[in-house]
Amino acid sequence: MRTRSGHLLAFVVLLLGGIRPANAQVTWRRTYGGFGTDEGLCVRTTSDGGILVAGSTGSFGAGSSDFYLLRLDGNGDPLWSGVYGGPGAETGVSCVELADGHAIAGTTSLGQHGGYDYMLVRTDQNGAPLWERHYGSTEWDLCHAMVGLPDGFLLGGITYGGGHTAGAAFFVRTDLAGDTLWTRTMATDGRSECLGLHATADLGAVAVGRVTADNGYDDGYVVRLDMLGDTLWTATVGGDSTDLMRGVSETASGDLVVIGETRSYSPQAQIHLVSLSNAGSLLWERQIGNTSDAGGTAVLTDMQGAVFTGYNTLNLGEPDMILTRTDTDGWFLSGNNYGDGDPAFGSSVDTIANGFVLAGWREGPGPGIRSVFVVRTDDQLMTATTQVMSYTDPLPVEGPDDGQALVLHPNPITKGQYLDLGVRPGLGGEVQLVDRTGRSLHSWSSVEERLAWPDLAPGLYLVRTVDRAGRVVQGRVVAY
Repeated sequence: MRTRSGHLLAFVVLLLGGIRPANAQVTWRRTYGGFGTDEGLCVRTTSDGGILVAGSTGSFGAGSSDFYLLRLDGNGDPLWSGVYGGPGAETGVSCVELADGHAIAGTTSLGQHGGYDYMLVRTDQNGAPLWERHYGSTEWDLCHAMVGLPDGFLLGGITYGGGHTAGAAFFVRTDLAGDTLWTRTMATDGRSECLGLHATADLGAVAVGRVTADNGYDDGYVVRLDMLGDTLWTATVGGDSTDLMRGVSETASGDLVVIGETRSYSPQAQIHLVSLSNAGSLLWERQIGNTSDAGGTAVLTDMQGAVFTGYNTLNLGEPDMILTRTDTDGWFLSGNNYGDGDPAFGSSVDTIANGFVLAGWREGPGPGIRSVFVVRTDDQLMTATTQVMSYTDPLPVEGPDDGQALVLHPNPITKGQYLDLGVRPGLGGEVQLVDRTGRSLHSWSSVEERLAWPDLAPGLYLVRTVDRAGRVVQGRVVAY
């Protein structure tokens, strides 16, 4: 099914700084992290009224980035935090609370099957790791979503293995011990990719993402799976340009509301909100936007309609975290933004007592370049103040397992300066500069050189070399 619609709904955003009394409800805006680049990609409320946030950290851990898991109380005060990963690059995308702990999923660049693999970590109630599992092929496998099921987990993303050189949507179903029950690959003529998952009431799942259309552009892609991973139906949503879907929710009647982004109906990217029946037929379709780029990332449904988060770029062209409510037919009712002029982005939303909690990232108020940003609102999407409280996590910055870490100076550093490795006897050979995804950016032929810092975007980077025993020696440096 391919749907087309000419509907255009003007996107309305409240003025920056506009607030109202929050009726004595608990509302707040807070950032978390360290001195590097940290992002929140998933938020879930917990059984005791607290909050679980998952994402990635470039401030802590043993690699260029690691899984980051934060446990907060209802006031946003940290109860504990943890990092999970090795010397490669790990990106955490989803988390769930379990009866006796938690699980966090994402991607590792040093997978056990070769290259990038899906990665699933199980922790106890205090965040201590219990086990870690990798899933994938000998080629790249990138995990974008995970949901908890009564007897295990379902992970989704994209694989380039198995001959799918353009990429194919890939699903892994496990039990509660992380052992694989089944895998499924959605082969198409072009590329297909899962970007979001929702566990349905019948113990199946709905996956959303994108698929290459006949015109060479991407369409939004929706796939309904049964509990065994068999496809019940698929639907494509889009126009004559690029479309994708990132979030999905199920209504009380079993229909679906899907959120994403479209460039088919306007020169600017627009939020794409679509409702499908439980059999996959189109019920309604809305494009929500104005004169700037906007996109949706996650959606919830209730008796009043839909609530979604994402971003727009109305504020001086920078992205801004948003929260928007529509009625049951997808028409705009109210909205708010939370960046207050700083770049910010909304990745995930959940309900909480008397309101909502959303997570993403924000630049500006935190101690580092980019911080995990969590906002708790009332039921009208408002906070009592626009003030942001900043929390600097005391987690240590770990080096490699053998304790060999470079002492880098100056740190932070900028173009035109020379990097000193704090060279000790036993170091030699080529020096590599990589970004937080593990991608090589620059190299120097020897540690004895004056290491002129290249012109790079602000962010966290990893500098690596080896000692004469062949062991990796590395350190983190922040560029500005």
